[in-house]
Amino acid sequence: MPVVLIEKESPQINVVTLNRPERRNALTLELLTELCAAINVASEQPEQRVLILR
Repeated sequence: MPVVLIEKESPQINVVTLNRPERRNALTLELLTELCAAINVASEQPEQRVLILR
């Protein structure tokens, strides 16, 4: 199960959800790696304007 979920709300808005409720979304190496990857993917999209972190 992925620890970071990415949802596209619109062409300009992505929502990144931390998905480890059993650990209260503790910042582990795995979670930080996936979070950085999600941010990098979003930053490469020219239409991207907003990234919401939940």
